[in-house]
Amino acid sequence: MLKVLHITNTYPHFKLSGDNEKKLVPEGFYVHSQIKSLDTSAINQVYFINGYYDKLNYFRAVFFVLMLNFSNKRKYDVIHAHYGISGFIARLQIRYKLVISFCGSDVLGTPTMSGSSSIIGKLVVLMSKVAHRFSNCSIAKTKEMATILRGVPCKVVPNGVDFQKFKPISKQMARSKLGLKTKKKIILFLGNKESIRKRYDLAESALKHLNRDSPKAILIAGYGSQHSTIPYLMNASDSLLVTSDWEGSINVVKEAMACNLPIVSVDVGDVREVIGETAGCYVCQRDVSDISQKLGYSINFGKTKGRENISHLNSKVISEKILEIYKKAITC
Repeated sequence: MLKVLHITNTYPHFKLSGDNEKKLVPEGFYVHSQIKSLDTSAINQVYFINGYYDKLNYFRAVFFVLMLNFSNKRKYDVIHAHYGISGFIARLQIRYKLVISFCGSDVLGTPTMSGSSSIIGKLVVLMSKVAHRFSNCSIAKTKEMATILRGVPCKVVPNGVDFQKFKPISKQMARSKLGLKTKKKIILFLGNKESIRKRYDLAESALKHLNRDSPKAILIAGYGSQHSTIPYLMNASDSLLVTSDWEGSINVVKEAMACNLPIVSVDVGDVREVIGETAGCYVCQRDVSDISQKLGYSINFGKTKGRENISHLNSKVISEKILEIYKKAITC
């Protein structure tokens, strides 16, 4: 079996809150899920650069990677770095072949409130492009990102979906599991409300517009929920709403498709490509009226055929593609 070292600065973890309780930080679940999908075909080790806890961990990661050059024992077949900064650090070793997965802001930048790219965002993009140039192969989550990354082979491989975890179940069962007793339509918002680019304000305005005549729906913000409850939230809901100003490849959209949940989203990331012609799923303008209208359609649609339409995104299919990339990187 292949031995793979995954280096990532985004990964689900717990941190202590102000009242000394452990709180889940639900970042990087897609990395965790992808690594898990590879477990039957590779021996995986994860080095998490926990910059959320301490920025000095980036410098500690540099030391860790540099020491890989001097180890007497060859421990890995390939290193897979997730996110551009991790890739930049991972390339400081020259002993192992390097595959880098670029996830979104590391290539597209991080927008400010004015819509321009932040200084830190520009620096991250520069580091990502340099890392890409010195990698053995790169993975981009979307075609848009792949067109930006040049000079080294770059494969477009979106994050996969765990079809065993994300699957349709009855709405009644899901609401019972979550203790949701409301009979109203539920619109699910899974972005971080505190993140400006997720545009929770736009979601709230659209809900108010939808309910202007009668309170027909409620908005549930599920960010921060245990990842194991997300499939139940999706099946308990009548529509998933995405209003972000910017995204890469949105995992919750694919997961909602696997649950046959209707989706309303602005034209962002690869949403239009993922939902395709799936009835009950709508791409809308960043306009309260248009979002509200599409929500009205979606919450009354019922189950979609989204799962059938994204069978190519099954994590088992994606893991095979990644394994092939590893093998090509090792021999190049």
